[in-house]
Amino acid sequence: MNTIILENNRKMSPNRTKPNKSNREAISNLSKKNVLIAEMIGIRAIVEAEQEIIRPIGLDTVDCKGFIFTPLCIKLLHGTHGIKFTHNDTKATMSSVCKHAHHLSCMIDPASTLPRNHFAENLLEKGGVEKDTYFDHKSSNLYGDAIVVSDVRRHWCIRPYYAPNTDLTDLIDDLTTPRRLRCYSNEKIHSILFEEEPNSDDLLLLAMKFL
Repeated sequence: MNTIILENNRKMSPNRTKPNKSNREAISNLSKKNVLIAEMIGIRAIVEAEQEIIRPIGLDTVDCKGFIFTPLCIKLLHGTHGIKFTHNDTKATMSSVCKHAHHLSCMIDPASTLPRNHFAENLLEKGGVEKDTYFDHKSSNLYGDAIVVSDVRRHWCIRPYYAPNTDLTDLIDDLTTPRRLRCYSNEKIHSILFEEEPNSDDLLLLAMKFL
């Protein structure tokens, strides 16, 4: 994944899924038959508390082993998820360990074990938290590394349920668009995810195979 998110960018790069208007009809036909399923997926990045940088780690989805990276502190301590705000002129969400002024449900005080994430707090302050978000950043502090998901785009995937009698591990080798296998945590194949919009060769292959 070569997508880079930098805090000082004013505009996001052109659509990273590389849509092609000439493929609209083919994609529409395949999606009507549920051969292609649409998912909205963003870029997942870590807001590092000590380094004060945003480090992209790739698409916000599980990998071929059913794994998605999440800082341990968010898993173990009281994490606040889905804080909606604006980042680089686009909608984004943040997850972090926080210490609410009026909501201390965690038995461990995060301030005693984690560095305060001033950088993440500044991102929320600069971007403006949406009014319908339950999180009040003015009365809360953030601790440890945070997660930001932004630049959400439509991706297409192929799932085994809609591709009967098809070995996706074989099918993925026949495709040429950047793609990946996704699995459940038990390593059962979940789907083929296209990292970019399927190209014309792949759309023709899928049409010949499933339509």
